[in-house]
Amino acid sequence: MHARGLRDWDITPRLRELRIPVLVISGEHDEATPAVVRPLVDALPDAHWELLPGASHCAHLEQPERFLALVEAFLAAHDRVP
Repeated sequence: MHARGLRDWDITPRLRELRIPVLVISGEHDEATPAVVRPLVDALPDAHWELLPGASHCAHLEQPERFLALVEAFLAAHDRVP
């Protein structure tokens, strides 16, 4: 049996099945360029995308304060505790 490699793997068609809010954070200089990220974000029913200027693939390490502020704001906006 032939195993498929990651090169051929694509989950994009199934992203529309997600029923939760999704935060996508990427860097301006990330190898996952906006052209790569946009189709994923567009396929998600409830996605919020932040593109961090000046950051690359490790935006959480390069801009930790900004990254954490985005995550905290996203979680606060989606807090479902009664």
